[in-house]
Amino acid sequence: MIGLGVFVKRSLALVLLAALALGGCAAQGKESGTAASSTPTKAPVEMTKPEAKAAYLKLASSSKPMYDKFTAAGQAGDFKKVRTLIPGVVAADEKFADALSTPQWPDAIEGDLGIVATEIGKTDKWLEGAVPTTTDAEMTAYLGKYDKSSIDKSAAAGNRIAKYLGIATS
Repeated sequence: MIGLGVFVKRSLALVLLAALALGGCAAQGKESGTAASSTPTKAPVEMTKPEAKAAYLKLASSSKPMYDKFTAAGQAGDFKKVRTLIPGVVAADEKFADALSTPQWPDAIEGDLGIVATEIGKTDKWLEGAVPTTTDAEMTAYLGKYDKSSIDKSAAAGNRIAKYLGIATS
Protein backbone atom coordinates (compact mmCIF):
# COMPACT_ATOMS: atom_id res chain seq x y z
CA MET A 1 0.00 0.00 0.00
CA ILE A 2 1.24 3.44 -0.73
CA GLY A 3 0.84 6.25 1.76
CA LEU A 4 -1.69 8.95 1.05
CA GLY A 5 0.83 11.77 0.72
CA VAL A 6 2.97 9.65 -1.59
CA PHE A 7 -0.13 8.75 -3.60
CA VAL A 8 -1.03 12.40 -4.03
CA LYS A 9 2.51 13.49 -4.93
CA ARG A 10 3.03 10.51 -7.23
CA SER A 11 -0.13 11.39 -8.98
CA LEU A 12 1.64 14.61 -9.92
CA ALA A 13 -0.12 15.03 -13.12
CA LEU A 14 -2.64 12.43 -12.48
CA VAL A 15 -4.98 12.82 -9.64
CA LEU A 16 -8.59 13.49 -9.03
CA LEU A 17 -11.05 16.13 -10.00
CA ALA A 18 -14.36 16.68 -8.36
CA ALA A 19 -16.43 19.37 -6.82
CA LEU A 20 -17.86 18.07 -3.58
CA ALA A 21 -21.49 17.81 -4.43
CA LEU A 22 -24.36 16.63 -2.33
CA GLY A 23 -27.28 14.71 -3.79
CA GLY A 24 -30.86 15.60 -3.01
CA CYS A 25 -34.43 14.61 -3.57
CA ALA A 26 -35.91 15.04 -7.00
CA ALA A 27 -39.44 16.25 -7.42
CA GLN A 28 -41.17 15.37 -10.62
CA GLY A 29 -44.65 16.42 -11.72
CA LYS A 30 -46.96 14.48 -14.01
CA GLU A 31 -47.52 15.77 -17.51
CA SER A 32 -51.18 16.29 -16.73
CA GLY A 33 -50.23 19.22 -14.54
CA THR A 34 -50.88 17.54 -11.20
CA ALA A 35 -48.83 18.51 -8.19
CA ALA A 36 -45.29 17.24 -7.95
CA SER A 37 -44.52 14.56 -5.43
CA SER A 38 -41.26 13.94 -3.71
CA THR A 39 -39.81 10.94 -2.00
CA PRO A 40 -37.94 11.66 1.21
CA THR A 41 -34.43 10.25 1.38
CA LYS A 42 -32.37 9.42 4.41
CA ALA A 43 -29.37 11.60 5.10
CA PRO A 44 -26.17 9.64 4.48
CA VAL A 45 -24.43 8.32 7.55
CA GLU A 46 -20.94 9.73 8.08
CA MET A 47 -18.15 7.15 7.95
CA THR A 48 -16.15 6.44 11.05
CA LYS A 49 -12.39 7.04 10.91
CA PRO A 50 -11.62 3.33 10.41
CA GLU A 51 -14.24 3.09 7.66
CA ALA A 52 -12.92 6.23 5.97
CA LYS A 53 -9.33 4.95 6.17
CA ALA A 54 -10.27 1.61 4.62
CA ALA A 55 -12.36 3.28 1.92
CA TYR A 56 -9.61 5.74 1.04
CA LEU A 57 -6.92 3.07 0.85
CA LYS A 58 -9.17 0.91 -1.32
CA LEU A 59 -9.78 3.84 -3.68
CA ALA A 60 -6.08 4.67 -3.86
CA SER A 61 -5.09 1.08 -4.54
CA SER A 62 -7.66 0.73 -7.34
CA SER A 63 -6.02 3.62 -9.22
CA LYS A 64 -2.46 2.53 -8.51
CA PRO A 65 -1.96 0.23 -11.57
CA MET A 66 -2.73 3.07 -14.00
CA TYR A 67 -0.52 5.51 -12.10
CA ASP A 68 2.31 2.97 -11.98
CA LYS A 69 2.18 2.54 -15.78
CA PHE A 70 2.16 6.30 -16.24
CA THR A 71 5.03 6.83 -13.81
CA ALA A 72 7.11 4.03 -15.37
CA ALA A 73 6.61 5.44 -18.87
CA GLY A 74 7.63 8.91 -17.66
CA GLN A 75 10.69 7.62 -15.85
CA ALA A 76 11.70 5.67 -18.94
CA GLY A 77 11.34 8.81 -21.07
CA ASP A 78 8.71 7.07 -23.23
CA PHE A 79 6.68 10.20 -23.95
CA LYS A 80 4.72 8.50 -26.72
CA LYS A 81 3.39 6.03 -24.16
CA VAL A 82 2.85 8.83 -21.61
CA ARG A 83 0.63 10.62 -24.14
CA THR A 84 -1.45 7.47 -24.71
CA LEU A 85 -1.85 6.88 -20.96
CA ILE A 86 -3.05 10.39 -20.08
CA PRO A 87 -6.75 9.74 -20.85
CA GLY A 88 -6.69 6.64 -18.62
CA VAL A 89 -5.02 8.58 -15.83
CA VAL A 90 -7.61 11.35 -16.04
CA ALA A 91 -10.42 8.75 -16.06
CA ALA A 92 -8.93 7.11 -12.94
CA ASP A 93 -8.78 10.53 -11.30
CA GLU A 94 -12.41 11.23 -12.13
CA LYS A 95 -13.51 7.88 -10.70
CA PHE A 96 -11.50 8.57 -7.57
CA ALA A 97 -12.92 12.08 -7.29
CA ASP A 98 -16.47 10.86 -7.70
CA ALA A 99 -15.95 8.56 -4.74
CA LEU A 100 -14.50 11.42 -2.70
CA SER A 101 -17.47 13.64 -3.48
CA THR A 102 -19.94 11.61 -1.45
CA PRO A 103 -21.17 13.21 1.75
CA GLN A 104 -20.33 10.18 3.88
CA TRP A 105 -16.70 11.24 4.50
CA PRO A 106 -15.99 12.62 7.97
CA ASP A 107 -16.69 16.34 8.29
CA ALA A 108 -13.19 16.83 9.73
CA ILE A 109 -11.59 16.13 6.33
CA GLU A 110 -14.23 17.55 4.01
CA GLY A 111 -12.32 20.80 3.41
CA ASP A 112 -9.09 18.99 2.63
CA LEU A 113 -10.89 16.60 0.29
CA GLY A 114 -12.16 19.65 -1.57
CA ILE A 115 -8.65 21.08 -1.80
CA VAL A 116 -7.28 17.81 -3.13
CA ALA A 117 -10.07 17.53 -5.68
CA THR A 118 -9.72 21.12 -6.87
CA GLU A 119 -5.95 21.18 -7.14
CA ILE A 120 -5.70 17.80 -8.76
CA GLY A 121 -8.39 18.84 -11.19
CA LYS A 122 -6.13 21.71 -12.22
CA THR A 123 -3.29 19.25 -12.70
CA ASP A 124 -5.45 16.98 -14.86
CA LYS A 125 -6.50 19.88 -17.10
CA TRP A 126 -2.84 20.75 -17.55
CA LEU A 127 -1.92 17.12 -18.17
CA GLU A 128 -4.53 16.80 -20.91
CA GLY A 129 -2.76 19.67 -22.68
CA ALA A 130 0.26 17.40 -23.17
CA VAL A 131 -1.67 14.93 -25.35
CA PRO A 132 -1.43 16.97 -28.57
CA THR A 133 2.34 17.46 -28.29
CA THR A 134 4.09 15.64 -31.11
CA THR A 135 7.73 15.40 -30.07
CA ASP A 136 9.55 14.54 -26.87
CA ALA A 137 11.13 17.99 -26.85
CA GLU A 138 7.75 19.67 -27.24
CA MET A 139 6.26 17.58 -24.44
CA THR A 140 9.24 18.22 -22.16
CA ALA A 141 8.94 21.95 -22.76
CA TYR A 142 5.20 21.85 -22.08
CA LEU A 143 5.61 19.83 -18.87
CA GLY A 144 8.39 22.11 -17.66
CA LYS A 145 6.10 25.14 -17.69
CA TYR A 146 3.63 23.75 -15.15
CA ASP A 147 3.05 25.70 -11.95
CA LYS A 148 3.58 22.92 -9.45
CA SER A 149 1.82 24.81 -6.65
CA SER A 150 -1.32 22.71 -7.27
CA ILE A 151 0.66 19.58 -6.57
CA ASP A 152 2.08 21.12 -3.40
CA LYS A 153 -1.37 22.22 -2.20
CA SER A 154 -2.95 18.83 -2.88
CA ALA A 155 -0.03 17.02 -1.24
CA ALA A 156 -0.31 19.19 1.89
CA ALA A 157 -4.07 18.55 2.09
CA GLY A 158 -3.45 14.86 1.43
CA ASN A 159 -0.97 14.75 4.29
CA ARG A 160 -3.54 16.32 6.64
CA ILE A 161 -6.12 13.74 5.52
CA ALA A 162 -3.58 10.97 6.08
CA LYS A 163 -2.78 12.26 9.56
CA TYR A 164 -6.46 12.38 10.49
CA LEU A 165 -7.09 8.87 9.12
CA GLY A 166 -3.86 7.41 10.53
CA ILE A 167 -2.31 6.59 7.14
CA ALA A 168 1.48 6.61 6.79
CA THR A 169 2.71 9.21 4.29
CA SER A 170 6.21 7.93 3.66
